[in-house]
Amino acid sequence: MSNQPNRAWVWIVAAILTLAAPGQAVPANGPVLSEPWREALLSVRDPQQAARLFIDIGGFEVIAEGRMDHQEINYWQLSGEVTGDFLLLRAPGTDHGFLRFVRFNDVGQRPVRVGARAWDTGGYFSLMMRARELDAVYADALALGWLAESEPVQFVFPPSVLGNVVLKGPDGINIALYERLEPSLDAFWQFERLSQPFNAMQMVADIEHADAFFTDVLGMEHFWAGDFLDPEPGPNNFGLPQNLTTEIPRRTRILQARPGETGRLELMQFAGLDGRELGERAQPPNLGILSVRYPVPDIDAARARIEAAGAAVWRGPAVLELPPYGAVNILALRAPDGAIVELFSPVDADRAAAVARSLIGQFDNSAQFEAAPEALKVAPSVEGEWLDLQHALFAPVEAPAIGDHVLYLEWHSGSVDGPISRQRIWSFREDETGTVRMDFFAFVDGTAWAGRAEEPGAFLDLGPDALRGYGPECALYFAPQADGGWRGAISAEQCSLVAASGRRMGINAVVEITADGTISYQESGRLESGQYAFRVPPTQPYRFERR
Repeated sequence: MSNQPNRAWVWIVAAILTLAAPGQAVPANGPVLSEPWREALLSVRDPQQAARLFIDIGGFEVIAEGRMDHQEINYWQLSGEVTGDFLLLRAPGTDHGFLRFVRFNDVGQRPVRVGARAWDTGGYFSLMMRARELDAVYADALALGWLAESEPVQFVFPPSVLGNVVLKGPDGINIALYERLEPSLDAFWQFERLSQPFNAMQMVADIEHADAFFTDVLGMEHFWAGDFLDPEPGPNNFGLPQNLTTEIPRRTRILQARPGETGRLELMQFAGLDGRELGERAQPPNLGILSVRYPVPDIDAARARIEAAGAAVWRGPAVLELPPYGAVNILALRAPDGAIVELFSPVDADRAAAVARSLIGQFDNSAQFEAAPEALKVAPSVEGEWLDLQHALFAPVEAPAIGDHVLYLEWHSGSVDGPISRQRIWSFREDETGTVRMDFFAFVDGTAWAGRAEEPGAFLDLGPDALRGYGPECALYFAPQADGGWRGAISAEQCSLVAASGRRMGINAVVEITADGTISYQESGRLESGQYAFRVPPTQPYRFERR
């Protein structure tokens, strides 16, 4: 295994970690938005059930899941008793158009658009996705319990001939599927049955007023603008009476932050039909499609541009953890018909800081230990198989002689107050290629630092003379993972050192951090004779969960 960076993950670094290039402020007279929307936020009662259409039929991947940061609950101005869970999906190989399903717990909710007709205004009507073999996808969606506004229909949207159906799913989520029958899809569209979402539709009361918000305030441009009428009466994708399809214009604006196939917003007004106004419902914790989220380079500059255009921020700015992006600055706007548009930017584009921050906290492997066979719950030994209970502290400390992003590790066996089993210093930095590197250090004598992680300034005088470094060839290089976590590894073929005992050994180590904050850790040292000097632990990696 090479300790040099794997560059096959360039796209995920750009999409999940940096969000937007640091230091690129939004020009005072430039557009607020310059990227496609990264994800849509869907509030549902059961994220796993709602996600089945996309996973079972579309082959979407889970890239993060877990408990919502309570700061996000505060950001939405919900009461302190409310909690939330989330499930984040993406179409394989994509870096935007994600779907974040959230469930708000212990709070009253009402659907935004359950029972609404297409001409009822407010919030988001649907997310649009491309499909292949639409009739078969439609049949499979019905089998999963989804309904539809109508059966699949065909229509011409020059120069395309399209098949279309609007699926109606749980909690008022509408998914509009489009199969392009003529001409064939561009090479951009690489999917089997369902693509990533490429558009989000809003039904509006005043098309010009809504359009001005997105063009004048956010700086979006038109992909298409016009009125649509069916050439003759017949079935249609919005459930209009067939005799009205040639008489009721669908006034439409399709907007984009930058030219491309995805990341669009669509506004539609049914001219001559008055429906209900549902915009006030379109906010958390209510159920349905709640928002689309755009990455921006600098949230403060974006806010200044928004306010200079005469608009107001509705929620935030706030700082919260938004897996898998890490800590973000985020704010929300409300469009004229109640649809929420969110902007977010990285708090810290320093990837070394991001890895270090993801490790901070108190952990234990109690769940793993309780589930382990009794035969493994024996005293640790070099050659035997065992698993013990560890309580692990990963604490940030100021140690300027060691580095800018330094963690102190103090592990205790058996209980929080048990004997110290491990003391280490981990130092993180970016190398000249921008890859995150971690250097290991053991203490010559850790007694003076034991129990002092929370003491201000306790590690300021810590220097190399108090530590035994593993050496530069033993550094772990961390690569971001598709689920939003990190993985660093080193092999005995790469890392060879002389221990305090005077014996030379090769070190194998693997550290994995998942998007939900679980840490997997395993390390071993093998002597030149082939025998192990230590194994921590031998049978399976420690699985540390945050306490």
